[in-house]
Formats: sequence, structure tokens, C-alpha cells
Amino acid sequence: MTYGMLASASRPRASFAYHLARDSWLDSVVTKARVDLPRTAEAPRIARRCVQHEVGAELDHPEREIVEIMITELVSNAVRHAGSDGGENVILHFAVAPERIRVEVCDRGAGFTADKLTEPRSGPGGYGLLMVDRGASRWGASGEDGNCVWFELDRRVTGG
Repeated sequence: MTYGMLASASRPRASFAYHLARDSWLDSVVTKARVDLPRTAEAPRIARRCVQHEVGAELDHPEREIVEIMITELVSNAVRHAGSDGGENVILHFAVAPERIRVEVCDRGAGFTADKLTEPRSGPGGYGLLMVDRGASRWGASGEDGNCVWFELDRRVTGG
């Protein structure tokens, strides 16, 4: 089942967001991190480096690539769209468990609605959330306490 806002007619519940921010995600977490990112053009690069440093050894190459691409999109959106009321930082939370990877990008901005994501676009850009929708196992957003966009990637679990 997908909770992606573009792939599903039902919007994800707010309870699907903020799990890492509130330390309420899976008990099987192998590693996790929280990173305060500046609201500058450097934030996506910093986020990728933090992922490489903190959890890079836990991810295989394809997982790391897709996580880095999607984090780049979400952090870029948070920096670009949080607006002047968006606060000082963008907060990146990420965690790796044997069965899945989870990322949350939180800011103090107003967020967005799913309606805006399906409007026709002209010109370059504006396709980042479509990439997240297609690449993630599940994703969603909540404006419950600022803005939190999250995604999860299911991992291949190998048995022995």
C-alpha cells in the first residue's frame, strides 16, 4: 500500500509524520541522526554529506543514491519555500532499520497542499515531489507543527 499523496486518492494521516522528530519510529533502528541545516543553497550538499557520514556504511550503493536524490529535493524545497516565516533552520531526521529507511525534513513554513502538486507545470523545475512519489515506498506531508515532509524506502531483507 502506498501513502504517497500523488499515487493514492487518500491523503496520509498526520500521524505518519514526525516519527523521527518525536522518537516514535521502529524499535529496530540501527542508526539515526538529526541535523540542523542552514536555510541556504548549501543545505542540500550538507545534508548529503551528513547522510554519507552518519549512515553511509549501513546503505548499499543504490539505497544511498536514491536517499541522497530525494533528500536533496526535500531539503531544496524546504529552503526555497519555507518563506520568511520559515524560521532559522531546516531539520533533517534520518534513520535506518533492517527493514526500511526513513527521512523527515521539517521546517517552520506553511507547507503545501496536494492540489498544487498535480497542477500542470510550464518550464523547468517543479518535479522533485514527483520523483519522491515514484522513488519512495511511502511518503507524505503534515502541516501539524510547521511542515514535515517524510518518506520511507523498504529495504530488501535477506534471511540466513
